[in-house]
Amino acid sequence: MMPILPEIKNLVEVSRQYLKDEITVHELNGWVQDCYAKSVVLGLDEQIQLILLEYKEMLGRAWDEWNLQENPISEQEFKKWIRDEFLDDTNEIYQKFKQAT
Repeated sequence: MMPILPEIKNLVEVSRQYLKDEITVHELNGWVQDCYAKSVVLGLDEQIQLILLEYKEMLGRAWDEWNLQENPISEQEFKKWIRDEFLDDTNEIYQKFKQAT
Protein backbone atom coordinates (compact mmCIF):
# COMPACT_ATOMS: atom_id res chain seq x y z
CA MET A 1 0.00 0.00 0.00
CA MET A 2 1.37 3.41 -0.99
CA PRO A 3 1.79 5.84 1.92
CA ILE A 4 -0.36 8.95 1.99
CA LEU A 5 1.38 12.25 1.30
CA PRO A 6 1.76 14.60 4.28
CA GLU A 7 0.15 17.37 2.21
CA ILE A 8 -3.02 15.35 1.89
CA LYS A 9 -3.07 14.51 5.58
CA ASN A 10 -2.65 18.22 6.36
CA LEU A 11 -5.54 19.31 4.14
CA VAL A 12 -7.98 18.91 7.03
CA GLU A 13 -5.97 21.36 9.14
CA VAL A 14 -5.51 23.75 6.22
CA SER A 15 -9.28 23.68 5.67
CA ARG A 16 -9.82 24.60 9.31
CA GLN A 17 -7.36 27.47 8.95
CA TYR A 18 -9.32 28.75 5.95
CA LEU A 19 -12.57 28.63 7.91
CA LYS A 20 -10.91 30.75 10.63
CA ASP A 21 -9.66 33.22 7.99
CA GLU A 22 -6.06 32.36 8.83
CA ILE A 23 -5.26 31.64 5.18
CA THR A 24 -6.74 33.00 1.95
CA VAL A 25 -8.73 31.20 -0.72
CA HIS A 26 -5.63 31.55 -2.92
CA GLU A 27 -3.54 29.60 -0.41
CA LEU A 28 -6.25 26.98 0.02
CA ASN A 29 -6.47 26.65 -3.75
CA GLY A 30 -2.73 25.97 -3.89
CA TRP A 31 -3.08 23.17 -1.34
CA VAL A 32 -6.09 21.59 -3.01
CA GLN A 33 -4.63 21.79 -6.53
CA ASP A 34 -1.29 20.38 -5.36
CA CYS A 35 -2.89 17.54 -3.41
CA TYR A 36 -5.17 16.59 -6.27
CA ALA A 37 -2.38 16.65 -8.86
CA LYS A 38 -0.07 14.55 -6.69
CA SER A 39 -2.83 12.05 -5.92
CA VAL A 40 -3.39 11.52 -9.65
CA VAL A 41 0.27 11.45 -10.70
CA LEU A 42 1.22 9.06 -7.91
CA GLY A 43 -1.87 6.89 -8.38
CA LEU A 44 -3.09 7.25 -4.82
CA ASP A 45 -6.28 5.64 -3.58
CA GLU A 46 -9.20 6.34 -5.90
CA GLN A 47 -11.42 7.45 -2.99
CA ILE A 48 -8.89 10.13 -2.07
CA GLN A 49 -8.71 11.28 -5.67
CA LEU A 50 -12.51 11.57 -5.88
CA ILE A 51 -12.73 13.50 -2.62
CA LEU A 52 -9.98 15.87 -3.73
CA LEU A 53 -11.63 16.29 -7.13
CA GLU A 54 -14.91 17.28 -5.49
CA TYR A 55 -13.05 19.69 -3.19
CA LYS A 56 -11.26 21.18 -6.22
CA GLU A 57 -14.55 21.60 -8.08
CA MET A 58 -16.30 23.23 -5.11
CA LEU A 59 -13.38 25.59 -4.61
CA GLY A 60 -13.55 26.50 -8.30
CA ARG A 61 -17.23 27.32 -7.98
CA ALA A 62 -16.51 29.57 -5.00
CA TRP A 63 -13.42 31.24 -6.41
CA ASP A 64 -14.66 32.03 -9.89
CA GLU A 65 -11.62 34.14 -10.72
CA TRP A 66 -12.35 34.40 -14.44
CA ASN A 67 -16.14 34.37 -14.21
CA LEU A 68 -16.34 31.07 -16.10
CA GLN A 69 -18.42 29.01 -13.68
CA GLU A 70 -21.96 28.25 -14.80
CA ASN A 71 -23.04 27.50 -11.25
CA PRO A 72 -20.90 29.64 -8.91
CA ILE A 73 -21.40 29.66 -5.14
CA SER A 74 -20.60 32.31 -2.57
CA GLU A 75 -17.67 32.08 -0.18
CA GLN A 76 -20.19 31.53 2.62
CA GLU A 77 -21.71 28.58 0.76
CA PHE A 78 -18.24 27.16 0.16
CA LYS A 79 -17.31 27.50 3.83
CA LYS A 80 -20.58 25.79 4.74
CA TRP A 81 -19.70 22.95 2.35
CA ILE A 82 -16.29 22.58 3.99
CA ARG A 83 -17.88 22.45 7.46
CA ASP A 84 -20.81 20.21 6.52
CA GLU A 85 -19.33 17.95 3.86
CA PHE A 86 -15.58 17.84 4.42
CA LEU A 87 -14.95 18.43 8.12
CA ASP A 88 -18.07 16.97 9.73
CA ASP A 89 -16.81 13.77 11.34
CA THR A 90 -20.27 12.20 10.98
CA ASN A 91 -20.27 12.81 7.23
CA GLU A 92 -19.52 10.04 4.74
CA ILE A 93 -16.95 12.14 2.83
CA TYR A 94 -15.01 12.92 6.00
CA GLN A 95 -15.11 9.29 7.11
CA LYS A 96 -13.78 8.06 3.75
CA PHE A 97 -11.04 10.67 3.72
CA LYS A 98 -9.97 9.89 7.31
CA GLN A 99 -10.04 6.12 6.62
CA ALA A 100 -7.90 6.59 3.55
CA THR A 101 -5.38 8.81 5.30
